[in-house]
Amino acid sequence: MNIEANLMVTFLAFARIFAMLELTPLISAAGMPFAARAGLAFFVANVVAPTLMATYVLPPSNFEFALLLLTEVLIGLIIGFFVLIIFSIMTSAGQMFSLQMGFAATEAFDPTSDIDNTVMGQFLNLAGLFIFLSTFGLQQLFFIGVSGSFFHFNAVTLVFAGEGLAMFMLNGLVVLFGQAIIIAMPLIGSLFLVSVTMGLLSKAAPQMNLMMVGFPIQIGVGFIILFLALPNILTAFMAIVDNMFASFTGLFRMLGGG
Repeated sequence: MNIEANLMVTFLAFARIFAMLELTPLISAAGMPFAARAGLAFFVANVVAPTLMATYVLPPSNFEFALLLLTEVLIGLIIGFFVLIIFSIMTSAGQMFSLQMGFAATEAFDPTSDIDNTVMGQFLNLAGLFIFLSTFGLQQLFFIGVSGSFFHFNAVTLVFAGEGLAMFMLNGLVVLFGQAIIIAMPLIGSLFLVSVTMGLLSKAAPQMNLMMVGFPIQIGVGFIILFLALPNILTAFMAIVDNMFASFTGLFRMLGGG
């Protein structure tokens, strides 16, 4: 019976971790083999399962176990989705960059995010992944997002703390758009001034072919501003990643009543 309980707890932990990895950036990329994600989830589930025996009340029937399994998958998707929201900040900022620089039509498939993304969006998304890895974000995700969630985030809290969880996800979406605008603002503001200047020149000298001159100027100014602002952009995203894990900790404490 003890072996059966261990297997059930391990399978429940595997379901949550695997669902989270299916939405976690980099690990969920199309280039990452399915067997690698499943193997990583199975390994982590076996590591944390011995500490979870006291936290799970295993249901007596198969139907109740299936409901519990579905709940674990849903919790894993919620955690992975919030991490995906945070990473979308860099993608959204890059798309704003591309729109102002004239690269809005340069969309191509981005293997790191599995979507059609602009050139600048792919660049900033890749930079965000490097920041995430260099700050040991993946390790923190397993320590906080996995280990911490098992002790504070379960089927009961998912049902009775729905309002707090909904506000947490809504706040994540607000942070997404707000931080994306803040990151993109230096370039957007500078290129807006360039557009205004070109508009004034077109009124002052209508004979100038601003279509031939304006686009190279916008692209050149955009790359210069991006080069100057990139260290601050990466520092800001590093702070966003740290705030994400702090938000996870606060959420789990709220759900756990402590």
